[in-house]
Amino acid sequence: MVLAEIIISHLRGAEVMAEKIRHAIGNYSFDKVSRVTVSFGVTQFKQNDTEDSFMDALYQAKEKGRNRVEVRA
Repeated sequence: MVLAEIIISHLRGAEVMAEKIRHAIGNYSFDKVSRVTVSFGVTQFKQNDTEDSFMDALYQAKEKGRNRVEVRA
């Protein structure tokens, strides 16, 4: 159970970091386009992951709308 808690803790930390980056980018005023939005997918690579399954969190973020963070445990 301890290992699962550590993994969840690391995923939560990655989610928090992705949110901070998303907010920083969203609040920055770029010269030519003013504001931009970004979406992030946060996950941990698992032994049986394929490229597609690993990218699942990002695909979910894109499908649910822009400017968000999605986590896949």
